[in-house]
Amino acid sequence: MDTKKIKPERRSGSWKQGCTVETTYPGFSFGPDDSGLASIGKIERTYALPGFVASMHPHRDDEIFSYVRSGTVLHLDSMGHEEKISSTRLRVINAGVAFQHEERVLGRDPVEAFHVVLRPERSGLEPLVQFADITTTQPRPWRLLAARTRAPLILRVKAWLHDARLDVGPHLLPAHTNRRIARVLIVMKGDVRIGGKCLQRGDIAAVSDQATSLVAIKPADVLLVTADTAEPFANGLSSGNTVLAKSQPPVPLLGTSRSRFGG
Repeated sequence: MDTKKIKPERRSGSWKQGCTVETTYPGFSFGPDDSGLASIGKIERTYALPGFVASMHPHRDDEIFSYVRSGTVLHLDSMGHEEKISSTRLRVINAGVAFQHEERVLGRDPVEAFHVVLRPERSGLEPLVQFADITTTQPRPWRLLAARTRAPLILRVKAWLHDARLDVGPHLLPAHTNRRIARVLIVMKGDVRIGGKCLQRGDIAAVSDQATSLVAIKPADVLLVTADTAEPFANGLSSGNTVLAKSQPPVPLLGTSRSRFGG
């Protein structure tokens, strides 16, 4: 597989509504049969204005990694959690059999965030949510944020998420002993070149399985998603294959969305 830039398949919302979402389905760049690439179901880039509320909504059989670039979001869920996430506090939702959550933009700053929606190894797992504090300064070159094991945030699928702040020049990609991998690079800031492709802020690319390095043309912040290509469960509510999506029963709503931080 050659390195290939992936364009968003869908844009929704508006500034009048207080939020815009760009949704990228990495699989559609390689054929019409699967919207996802390995266990990477989709990637969402969201912008939300102060005061915006994404009301309580469901997930089932999804592993959702959230990386906030700016602003602060209040997370509330059906398990009773109330937590702020920001550029220094990450979140993973392991939706499992049933999970509902709400998001509210706090303060005066708009929010920019990336959400990587992964497919779990199997369906019907226990619902969980995790939070992890990180420093504002990204390491040079790579920092492991979420993985199946030995990471600040645990995923229930063989996937690895790294971020990096890259100085101008060449940089090796994280090494993997597993040769059956698919990789997606998200450029959050700056310009990079990889596999003969030049990428700018906001660009997303599927990375060649032969690629071992990239070049930062300008100082860059990037997020790298690596996934085992073994076939995962692909019928999650948000992470599943949209080509084969079937009608699913509603996710039960438990608990409350009341917040001590106010509306």
